[in-house]
Amino acid sequence: MPNRKVPICPVVTFEFLDDAPAFTGDPGRDPFVVGDMTTGTLANFVNAKVYGRIAQNPVDDDTPASKSVNSQQTFVIDVYWRLTGSLVAAFCGNWNITIYFESMGPDEYDFEIVLPANCPIPYGCPQPPNTDRNTRIYHASYKVPADTVQTEPNGTPYELNISVVLFSQCDQKPLELVGFVPLEDVFFF
Repeated sequence: MPNRKVPICPVVTFEFLDDAPAFTGDPGRDPFVVGDMTTGTLANFVNAKVYGRIAQNPVDDDTPASKSVNSQQTFVIDVYWRLTGSLVAAFCGNWNITIYFESMGPDEYDFEIVLPANCPIPYGCPQPPNTDRNTRIYHASYKVPADTVQTEPNGTPYELNISVVLFSQCDQKPLELVGFVPLEDVFFF
């Protein structure tokens, strides 16, 4: 049975974390999980990281991630990503973010949060206050409505994974900027 697709248009800004964790940071102390976005030869010219967090009621980017979430209330998934390097200005296209929810309970509970067609996230030019042509920063904040996540009567654990992919403006195929963040296991009740 195919996964259910839930379209949600995030609020996108060009702000970055005030204290981004290192790629090898301690996941127990920082609210964000870090993923890498570049591999192979491209990694010699572009440094790109993606950061993700799920939080029931975040106040700012220091709010701890939630390991258990009340599915009958709204919650937020924050995705930040930053690119720096000599080839950053050479790219164009649109970002595609997919958030995968894999239920550790019934398979029919699996679903994906996807970008609606009318909600592109353009690669664009550097945004103020960051005007360095070799840097791009982004923040996509997803406010997930109450009752989007299905649970069993005593709750259901889910494995969450985020993918951030830059698609070519010309042929709508993925470019070499592909990032993944495993948000790991979250208990929904």
